[in-house]
Amino acid sequence: MQAIRTWGAVAVASGGFQQAKTAAGGQALAQYHGTLVPPFRTALLRGFFQQVGAPRAAERRPSIHGDFMNKTPFAPLLAALLAAATGSALAQSQTVYFGGGYININSSSGPLQGPPGTTPPNARLDVDDARTVIFGYQRYFNDQWGIDLAMGIPPKHKVYGEGALERFGHISSSKQMAPTLFANYRFGTAGDKLRPFVGVGINYTRFIDSKSTAAGDTASGGKTDLDLSDSWGLAAQAGVSYAITPTWSLNATVATARVKSDLTATTTTARGATIVRRTTIDFNPTAFTLTAGYSF
Repeated sequence: MQAIRTWGAVAVASGGFQQAKTAAGGQALAQYHGTLVPPFRTALLRGFFQQVGAPRAAERRPSIHGDFMNKTPFAPLLAALLAAATGSALAQSQTVYFGGGYININSSSGPLQGPPGTTPPNARLDVDDARTVIFGYQRYFNDQWGIDLAMGIPPKHKVYGEGALERFGHISSSKQMAPTLFANYRFGTAGDKLRPFVGVGINYTRFIDSKSTAAGDTASGGKTDLDLSDSWGLAAQAGVSYAITPTWSLNATVATARVKSDLTATTTTARGATIVRRTTIDFNPTAFTLTAGYSF
């Protein structure tokens, strides 16, 4: 389009030149170099700039990054906000992870307490360790600070008799749901492949599917129903993340929490009598996990 305009300007000027030369006749031709060149040269230049320069000026549009940003008094503030928003978005990361975990339950309990003459002294319980599938979600709000929601498929813990109940062996079992929310701090910088981290948070534990075995019913004197109260407690973890690629990582953690639950065992004897026994179990679990993480 620009070439067409340029040649159009030349044609307009040239046409005027030819008409003027014809009208002037021989004298104009004789005086061409002396008197007619300047007017025609002026017409040529005027036509060129009218045909080419004006459209160029009309095509100019204000630039949001030029005229607006240069003229607005809020330009420095807008630039700062844009940089901050971009930096914040780039700093944030999210990770989902999936793997396995081993839970060393570290339980201790006082003796079962019941009506006089119904419960032998030193009747205690020992909760066994368990393995399970671990999964969770992490979100880091900058390069160091983030949150970590750790969960898993509820593991099944076997419960064995201890003291006066030891001879009965496996007397019950229970599953526990224990989502834990941590505030994490990562060491190192964004370019490091190996990033150690520590976290503190809160744990919620709920016991489900608590059942007495046949041996447990025998030890209790009849069909027995079990109920364990929920627990809230502090939690802490330490771990390390190794970046295999920008999106995939391997993670290893060691976590612990304070868990305390009141056990109520209700037994119905063959004669229809009801015996209620209680104890408190302290759990100090240590969970060892190895997971693969995907970041986005």
